[in-house]
Amino acid sequence: MSFFLAAVCTAKVVTALAGALREHYVFADAGSRMAASIEAKQASYAALDDAALAAALTRDLREASGDAHLQVAAPAPPKSSGAPGSPQPRDRNFGFRRVEVLPGNIGYLDLREFDRPGGAVKEKAAAAFELLKDSDALIIDLRANGGGNPDMVALISAYVLDKPTLLAEMHHRESGVEPIRSPERPPNAVRSGIPLVLLTSHDTFSAGEGFAFILQHLGRATVVGERTAGAAHAGRSYPLACGFEATIPNTSVVLPGTQSDWEGRGVTPDVPAESSRALDVAVALARERVCAAAPLTR
Repeated sequence: MSFFLAAVCTAKVVTALAGALREHYVFADAGSRMAASIEAKQASYAALDDAALAAALTRDLREASGDAHLQVAAPAPPKSSGAPGSPQPRDRNFGFRRVEVLPGNIGYLDLREFDRPGGAVKEKAAAAFELLKDSDALIIDLRANGGGNPDMVALISAYVLDKPTLLAEMHHRESGVEPIRSPERPPNAVRSGIPLVLLTSHDTFSAGEGFAFILQHLGRATVVGERTAGAAHAGRSYPLACGFEATIPNTSVVLPGTQSDWEGRGVTPDVPAESSRALDVAVALARERVCAAAPLTR
């Protein structure tokens, strides 16, 4: 592509991105400021190839907003015949990495994502909690959880809460407020009131953070580990120009009736611990609480 054509394409991408930010970003004033910022820098982008342009726009938007969900993607290269496709949720076991009962009857679930809760995902959740339901305490490991779908956050919450609960509110830029409620308590939910410990790290992101933030606020869980990434806004992908697209947050997720979220701050652990040590700390804490709750024998 000639320099002239590349510059024309860059201008189209910047113009489309600025328009999308003004129209869709979760906070209108912030979207307008970011749009003006990249428009002012348009000349500096002109000589960049596709990958460098996407990286520069992503960097500048995140620096201007602190919003880790913002991202610009360059056109995907054409796939050669026989090339493997993108990994599917089933290839990742729908986020369920490890389920077991540790010594001392402490349940452990390593959950890497909150996948959209279709039939297969619900079956995975039900199978996991069938193993965990008689535990005396439960540890859910979110240290490598990259986020996902709020409906799955609600579903997993139902396995550890005593009743349907209003968890959060999604404030959509374009369509008002949507409540997030946990459904009815499943028959294989964990026993009422058992100690629940959630493990976090700096890599815990988005819905993974939201699950910890909500259950910590409800007083249902103790969070052990590191402060999380601080990415609370939800969004979707918008097409731009010349094959580029942008992920733009259009929704804030807050505690019911408040503006309180974890955007830019992350979830603060109740018990700070390095990620590599968090499981050991959590196991010790769970055993201590199980022992404290056990009836005295004569």
